[in-house]
Amino acid sequence: MANAGINLKSLLLGDTPDATISTCTAMASSVARHSSDALPEIDWPSLAGDIGEKIGEMFDIPLVDLLIGAWNDLRALRDCGDPSRGGAGAHDTVPLVDHDLEASFKPHLDVIVAGMPTARVEFEISAGIELHAVVLVVENGTIRAVRVGFCQATAKVSCHGVTVFERSSRKLDWPGEIALPRPVPLNPAGETRGPFAVR
Repeated sequence: MANAGINLKSLLLGDTPDATISTCTAMASSVARHSSDALPEIDWPSLAGDIGEKIGEMFDIPLVDLLIGAWNDLRALRDCGDPSRGGAGAHDTVPLVDHDLEASFKPHLDVIVAGMPTARVEFEISAGIELHAVVLVVENGTIRAVRVGFCQATAKVSCHGVTVFERSSRKLDWPGEIALPRPVPLNPAGETRGPFAVR
């Protein structure tokens, strides 16, 4: 699997991402249009492409970042995270038990039109990911590659408290080793990715 595909978009949106993004775009346009008396006069169909592009970016959440944040709590990884362990060039493969990962994000989209008040559209993304047969390749205190046998995910996206869509993914196989674009330091104080904004 290519590095560019290591994000939650494929898990959350499934095999028909354009349809899902279109649904979110329609909801965002509706919320923005009703947020001010002046905004209904805007030609919303002409803005749909720009809004859809930003909503697509909203789902570009690096899966690896979430995994590393969760795995920093594991003793085996904390030991491997010490660069002095085993001397220069120390290399470890760390098998992890099958486990679940839950994540929640609250991105927002600001619709800004000259001379008009800013319309903020708030989303909430909730995801549950089941990981199976995971192996990390650790070298000199950094994660260099990830091997995942297969995974499954559930996803729910809401907009201003209204559910836009819910889905469960089919089983996705990730054969082979995924080399990370850059080494990821193992830090016991690491944090998972928090809320983010789409502008």
